Amino acid sequence: MDLTRLFAELEGRLEAQIREESREEIGEFAEAELTSITLAARLRAQVDQTITVQSSAGETLTGIVRDVRAQALVLSTLRGDSIVHIEACASITPLGRAVPHSSQVESRLTFRHVLRQIARERMRVTVSAGQSFIVGYIVAVYRDHIDVRADTGVISVAICHIFAVTQTGI
Repeated sequence: MDLTRLFAELEGRLEAQIREESREEIGEFAEAELTSITLAARLRAQVDQTITVQSSAGETLTGIVRDVRAQALVLSTLRGDSIVHIEACASITPLGRAVPHSSQVESRLTFRHVLRQIARERMRVTVSAGQSFIVGYIVAVYRDHIDVRADTGVISVAICHIFAVTQTGI
């Protein structure tokens, strides 16, 4: 038996096994990276670009992305600036590659934080939720819903159904 040939054969098998394991690891890493990318991360690549977002109720907004946070984006439309609840978007086009958060604070800013600030500033807004468009002032933000003081009285709206909040003239 030629021991040199035996070593060469063993080394060849080991090198092939290492190459195969490396290919599998690369595939697993790529898949793991894709599963960690959020919609907000891809929307950040669209800042200063025009996109179209659509709600599950069929409302469509087209405008320029001005800012993106973990759960909301600012979209400048012909109607004015709208805060769009990312989780209420049924479709968005186009989307770019992922861009990471610029800070830990930014990644923790929720849609409810934005709604609370709008309430504090007493902005007159139009809340778009499903087939409803409620004009008034956000007077309270709860864990899963808001109260909007409209001309007809206070209307409660589930946050999960809010598609957009647009500042409305007085």
